[in-house]
Amino acid sequence: MINNSISLNNSSKSIKLLFVFGVVAFIFFVNHMMKNKVYDLSLEKLKIHDEVALYLGTSIEPGFFVTGQAGSTETELNYSISGTLDSAEVYVYAEVKNGTWVIHELFVTVDGINKKIDALDLP
Repeated sequence: MINNSISLNNSSKSIKLLFVFGVVAFIFFVNHMMKNKVYDLSLEKLKIHDEVALYLGTSIEPGFFVTGQAGSTETELNYSISGTLDSAEVYVYAEVKNGTWVIHELFVTVDGINKKIDALDLP
């Protein structure tokens, strides 16, 4: 009976350790994505895009979570942004061409009205 108690106690410690490791890995992953050049470029474009400002308002700020795949030559990200009027989900796809990141797709879907904006289109 004592052996079972010790086994459960060790198992409990292993689960806690695994949970802590998972949280640290997740924070590292999100931090890595938010330091991505494509993330920065897309956010810069969104902050000055007239139609995005029309629907979301001023002071566009990113959310905390970023998901997707960030490679050395190709990146696809999803993240949220919000302004003074509404919030939205962002999708961006970019590739490296001649040593420079080129955004091929940048879409914003406004939450409150389900409006999809092609943020690469110029007004």
